[in-house]
Amino acid sequence: MWLSVTGVIDRPHVWLMCLFMFMGAHAQTFFNTANIVVGVRNFPDYSGTSVGIMKVTNSFNVMIVSAGIFVQITIL
Repeated sequence: MWLSVTGVIDRPHVWLMCLFMFMGAHAQTFFNTANIVVGVRNFPDYSGTSVGIMKVTNSFNVMIVSAGIFVQITIL
């Protein structure tokens, strides 16, 4: 998606961008769950801190994806 936004590749159809977003959103939840489980298992004494750090990074990822959607909407 970033390559199409920056103009490196031609702009794909809207349905293809929606498919990219759909696949990316589902992959993100899987990796977030896996990261939290590994963090809690590896750092049992600091499980709250590790979960908090993971959630903050997840919020930044959501903001970046939202910015990508906004750019796509304004380009159309």
